[in-house]
Amino acid sequence: MPERASRFGILRPVANLILTTVSVPRVLRFEVSQLLIESERRFYLPLPKLNRLQVDFLKRELLDEGYSVSSSESLVARKGSLSLYVSPAGLASSSSDLMDVLLPSIPNILAFPKTPLETNPYVAVKRGRGLFEVHLFPRLESMGRWTALRRQGDCGLTPDEALVLERLLGGSEELIGCIADYPTEGCTTTHAGRHPLYRCMVPADEFVCNLRTISRTSARNTYLPRSSILTMKKSPAQIGPEDSRQLGEWCYLSFPKTSNP
Repeated sequence: MPERASRFGILRPVANLILTTVSVPRVLRFEVSQLLIESERRFYLPLPKLNRLQVDFLKRELLDEGYSVSSSESLVARKGSLSLYVSPAGLASSSSDLMDVLLPSIPNILAFPKTPLETNPYVAVKRGRGLFEVHLFPRLESMGRWTALRRQGDCGLTPDEALVLERLLGGSEELIGCIADYPTEGCTTTHAGRHPLYRCMVPADEFVCNLRTISRTSARNTYLPRSSILTMKKSPAQIGPEDSRQLGEWCYLSFPKTSNP
């Protein structure tokens, strides 16, 4: 799919990855994908996971555009009847379309360096009763928004979140409890919207291979559970500095190697 020009510069097609040789890990490129959750009448725009420098830059940009901006961890910007919220966890939301407001700032945001972080912003692993609970922190794919997205047939999982899951589960021979849009042996049926979904256990590699994202869908799709928690018998793979580099333009936080329980 070719690049196209716009008044904001060059827009790359969704889900574009840098793929080089087998010996060089892929590096994710950021792509703009806005979602409207119809039941909330609210727009959501996944952003890179932002460091403090980027948040401060966005604040200055919004002030220059005439917004009043308050901030603690997140930014709350208002101008007239328009209000928008920007979380450094990588999500902007508003009752109005966000593209004209935030799209011009994205090329500059992508030019910032990564900064260190002491904790992993994607996952926490807890051990209890002989099992490992993998708690994931997706931007959109959890709880109430999870249900709304299933009902309207969309998915909010971002490419970096999918890559983290691939790294966590890579090489695992375990069965993963998840939701799928196709039946498997022993599954139970649930409904969210017009189409049936299935609670099932599938091999880890099948779960990762069929994982639907905001920019990728296939004939057979898997989804995180609504709780965003995966249960495993063995500790998942560790996520370290090399993985944060591979997250590329989707994450501007460099995190240390995780010591899983």
